[in-house]
Formats: sequence, structure tokens, C-alpha cells
Amino acid sequence: MNRSFFACLLVLPLVFSGLLKATCFAIQVEPIKSVTQAPFGYEPIQPTFGGQYYIPQTTFREYERIKNEFNEHQRLGGSKAEQVGKLELLVEDLNDIEKRIEAEKILVSPHELFAQTDEYEFDLGADETILFVGDYVEAKGYDGDKIRVVCNKLIFGNDEPSKEEFEAIQIEHQLEIPSIIVGKSPAQRLADEKEYLAGEDSRKLTLEQQLSRQEFLDEIKSSFAAYAGLQGRTCNVLRIRGLSFQDGNRHLIVRTSSQGGSDVQAGQWNRQARIRLYVPRCKQFAIFGAQRGTNLVGLKCNVIVSSLTSKDRDYSGHFSMENIDGNISVVGAPMQSIRNIRGSVSIDAVYQMRNGGTMHQNGTRRSYADTSTSTIVESVTGSLTANFIHTKLSLKNIEGPIDVRNAFGQTQLSVDSKTSTNVHRILSDSGSIQVQGPASDLERLRLTASTAVGEMTVSLPQNVLEESLFSSKGKVWRSFRFVQLSDDPSKNFARMERVDDAIANRKREPGLDLISRAGTIVIE
Repeated sequence: MNRSFFACLLVLPLVFSGLLKATCFAIQVEPIKSVTQAPFGYEPIQPTFGGQYYIPQTTFREYERIKNEFNEHQRLGGSKAEQVGKLELLVEDLNDIEKRIEAEKILVSPHELFAQTDEYEFDLGADETILFVGDYVEAKGYDGDKIRVVCNKLIFGNDEPSKEEFEAIQIEHQLEIPSIIVGKSPAQRLADEKEYLAGEDSRKLTLEQQLSRQEFLDEIKSSFAAYAGLQGRTCNVLRIRGLSFQDGNRHLIVRTSSQGGSDVQAGQWNRQARIRLYVPRCKQFAIFGAQRGTNLVGLKCNVIVSSLTSKDRDYSGHFSMENIDGNISVVGAPMQSIRNIRGSVSIDAVYQMRNGGTMHQNGTRRSYADTSTSTIVESVTGSLTANFIHTKLSLKNIEGPIDVRNAFGQTQLSVDSKTSTNVHRILSDSGSIQVQGPASDLERLRLTASTAVGEMTVSLPQNVLEESLFSSKGKVWRSFRFVQLSDDPSKNFARMERVDDAIANRKREPGLDLISRAGTIVIE
């Protein structure tokens, strides 16, 4: 079922304020007005659909000063009392300047933005599985029994779009087993293999070719392992049609400027869409794409968010999930905030999108990548498994086992009485690791902090964390480790191998292992 109405849409994040009423109505299509040039002395602060938000230079410079001071304070740290006091002041300053930005910012765009909203409703189906393919989606759990879709269609231009232009953007719904997206189930792979072995081609392969083929098949299987819960299932597959170049979408060059300020030139698509889903209680909800914006709230199901099939990205997008009853898996997709999860969380962010470029100045070229990304994971009742190249990672109220690798970024962990006495580890190559919490909980977790050439600072006394310098398998480590009173030589030998066991994630006694080969470790 499909309903449609025209609306004037502000270019702001959608806010869930309850379900849209079933009544269908139409109003005249009106453009959102904007100026093509910012006032004198304005600076760009935030990209958005069709243009840029600008603010006065004085506000921009104050914001940059506070932000840089905040980031530098976070990087350098300090004693706990000093850090908390200074941090509270900086957070207060940041909140004040952000309110000022909201009051002073203006939208600068050479185009007008027209909008139309369509609504769709679909049955859930027996497998109770939903797969959305697209780069922007907001989804909220609700008490209904159908899948509800609200599609906000956005078109840039100087003239009112035709009816056909809006109709080119459509939500397509199919019940299918999406093997090409999520991979094949074990039963499907077995059936394919039987069919192949029964054919003439299989008998032409040499032993070397057979081994090479099997290796290739194993690689394919491994690449889809994160989506095992979707394989072989009949899914409600939702796709957006009309946004690709092949569908007639055009790419626009958007240039905005301010005399005495800065100019910005960027590319955007002529047609865009913002999708809001209302998701009933189900078994599995998955998003494939997810690189322009993802906001998930109140879902009652397992969730997969993957960058696979992505066709667009927004480096200034908002990516978050909260209040989820189910297990979470994030594969390659950006995710800034994960909060209040009643289940376990898995994040694979090794190939996460990252802005960058090359700057030319004074006969030199500088290639760079953005390293300001941050991720917050807070209040998780199950385990946390995460793998990052570089992010500012904040962990709090994680009740299950913690297994984190943040190769070159900063990791902060807050522990308390809910932190379990499991086998935990946080690994880094040259990033910093900071663990904070009551002394009684730090002692209870049986800490081992180790570095090869980095620096460590601990606030616990010698009778809780003893210092050790030792060699294991040709590597020299310095450690602060929990005091273990034992006359058993095998236990002392195992303690020397614990660092290598933690790096390899081999079986070991419960405890929290912190390892940064060349970074800093702070325990307070």
C-alpha cells in the first residue's frame, strides 16, 4: 500500500515524533529558500543537502579554539582530578558555542530544495527478517505488526520538479533470499557443490587447480561469515530506485561562498531520499549501505549494519543506535554511538570510510586522512568485540567480556562493579589506553598492563600491581601486573607468556590485559 503527499521539508535530522496518521493529504510543493552567497566574513561550518551552513568568522574561530583545546586535553590527559575539572569546563564551553552556532548559522545554496513524502506498508512475512539496501535510514521499533516506510524525496533545482521526476524515486519491496548480498547458506553451498561435482568441468581440474578452487570458495565463505544469520532466509528486501546515474539521477556541482570568508565546492546528487522505517518486533533487521546516515532506536531484534553495497557517503553524517533488544553487528559501516544494548556488540571497522585528500602548497604535496573519528559504546549487557584502525573509543558499562583492538587510536574504558571478572583484552600498536574506576574494581579485574617501548602510569600500589621486566619469545616487555601469591613455578611461567597469549587470544586465566606496544597506558 502506498500513500503520497507533498511537503516543504527543512534540511535537518528527522526526529521521531510518533507515527504519521493514515490520512492522505496534499499541499502545494514549496521550495526551501536559501541564499547563494553568505554575508561578508562568514565561514562554512556544516555541509548539508544542496549547500553549506555558514556562521560568522568570530564564532567559527572561537569554536575551532575550544574544539582544539578539548581534543588536546583529551590527548594529553592528566591526573584524574585535574582532568575531570578541566573537562567539565571545556564541555560547558562546547555546549555554549554549539548553541550559538545553531542560532547564527544560515543555509547557503545555489539551488532550491523541493520535497515530497510517500508512505508504504508491507506485511512482515514468516521469516520475520527485514533487509534495507540504502545509504541513509532512520529506523524505530514500534508495536505494530507491519513494516512501515516513510520516504522523503528531495530534488534540487531552480524550477518546480515534474510529477514524473518525483515518481522516479520509489521504494521497491521484494520477498526473496538475497544470496547475492548476504552470501549462501551451508545448504545452498552444499547443493551447488554437488551439482558442480556431478558435471564434466569438475573432472577436468588437476589436483593443484582443485586446491586453488577450494581456497577461493573458502575465501568467499569467510567474506560473508558476518551475515550467517541472514543466509537462506526469505527476507523483506527494501531498495530505493531512482537515485543512481543509471536511473537518470544527475550529479550537481554546488559552490557556495562568502566575501572575506571561505568558498566551498562540492558534488551532490540532484535527487536524494531520506528513509524512515517503523520496524515491528522481528528476528533480524539489516542495513546494507549505511554510509550517509544511520539512526536506529528501540528495535526489538538482532541488527546487522554493513557498508556492503554502499553507493554514496556523507563524512558529516550522523550514525547511532540505542535501546536495542538484540545482538548488534557492525561491518565496515561508520557508527559514532552505540548505547543501551540488551545483547552483545561486534564491530569490524578496519575498512571504515575516512575522509582525506591531497593538499598542494609551495611546491609540495601532502596526502592526509582524517583521524578525528570517535565511537562511544555504553551500557551493553553482553560482550563487546571490536576492531579499529584508528578511532577515539570510549567504553562504559560493558557487562560482558571485552575484546578490543584499536591499532593507532585512543581507547578509554570506565569500569565499575558491573564489569565482569572475565577474560578481557584491549590491544593497540601505538595508541593510548586509559582505564578508570574505583580501586576495588581495578584490583578485582586482575590487571596486566604491558608495553614494549611505550610509557605506563598506574595509581594502584605495589602490593596490587607489581612491576616486571621480562623476555618472552624473543620480545622484551615491561609490565604492571596483578600480584599473584603462588609457589607453583608453572603459574609464574604462564604469567611470562600471558602477553603473547593475550595478543594471540589464546586461553588464559580471567583478567584484563592492556597492551600497547609503543603507546601510553594509564590506570587510575
